[in-house]
Amino acid sequence: MMIDRCVVLSGGTGEEREISLITGKEIEKTLKPVISHVVNIDSADENWLDKVQAFQPECIFIGLHGSSGENGEVQAILDEAGLLYTGSGVCASQIAMDKIASKNMIKAAGFTVPELSIWQNQDESPLPLPVVVKPSTSGSSFGVSLVKQEAEFKPACTYAKQFGHVMIETMITGVDVCVPIVGEHRLPPIAIHTSSEFYDYEAKYQSQNNHYQIGAGMTSQMQEHAMNMGRQIFDILGCTGWGRVDFILSDDNELYFLEMNTVPGMTQMSLVPKSAESVGLSFQSLLLEIISLAMQKVSKPVS
Repeated sequence: MMIDRCVVLSGGTGEEREISLITGKEIEKTLKPVISHVVNIDSADENWLDKVQAFQPECIFIGLHGSSGENGEVQAILDEAGLLYTGSGVCASQIAMDKIASKNMIKAAGFTVPELSIWQNQDESPLPLPVVVKPSTSGSSFGVSLVKQEAEFKPACTYAKQFGHVMIETMITGVDVCVPIVGEHRLPPIAIHTSSEFYDYEAKYQSQNNHYQIGAGMTSQMQEHAMNMGRQIFDILGCTGWGRVDFILSDDNELYFLEMNTVPGMTQMSLVPKSAESVGLSFQSLLLEIISLAMQKVSKPVS
C-alpha cells in the first residue's frame, strides 16, 4: 500500500539517541525516492507532536530505540492523537522492553531462558559465576557487564543501575543469534561472531571485526526451528508488524531466549536488513513492507 506522506520519528532523549538518529537519517534517505513527502522529526524536540500533526502523515515510521521509543510511551501518545505508526502497540512495547517481564512470560510458555535474578543491593552474586549483569529496561548493551569474579559484581551492578533496574543472568556460552520478524516473511536467522568477549556496545557499533553469518551455521531444520520459535515469542508478547528476537545458541545447540526488540536498528548495515537482503528483499522494499504492515491496521475490517 503506497502512501504520500510519512514522518520518520527518531532521536529522542534516551541512551540510544545517537544510534536512533543514524537509523532515522537512513530511513528518511531511503524512503524519499519512493514517497513524495518524507520528514525526519526528532522526538527530543518538546514540540515534536505538534510538528508531526502539522505534517499530516499517513504513517509514522518509528525509528526510536531503547527507553526513548520502545517502552510504549511514544506509542501511547500517538494512539491518543489518532496517528498510525509502525511496529508494536503500547502493551507489547512495554512488556518487550522489560527483560524480566518478557523472560518470565516466555519461560512460562515453555521456552528456555537463562536463569535470572533481580539485584537487591547484594555485594555477591546470587547466581554462580560467570554472570551477565544488565539493566532490565535498556538496549544496545548499555550498562551490560560480564562478571567472572566476585570483586567485579558490585561495581557492575552500580554501573548498570545508571540505566534502570538491575538483573543478573547466568552466562550462556555460545553464539548470539537473531531472528528477524517482518510480517509473514520467513527471514533466516543471523549469527553474530565477534572478537570481543561478548557482544557489547563497543562490539556492536565500533568494532570492525564482527562477522555476520546468514543462517547462523545451522542446518535447515534448525533454522526452521529458530524461525518458528521467533514467531511464537513475537506472538506471545503481543508484538505486531516487525521486530527482532534475540537468542543465544549454546554450545550444546539449545536456543535460549534473550530479548525481544520491537524497534531494532535500521540502517543498511543492521541485522534485520542483512537477513532480508539474503532473501531478495532490498532495504527500501523492507521499509515499505513495514509501512504496509502498519497501514493494514486501518484497512482490516472490524469483526
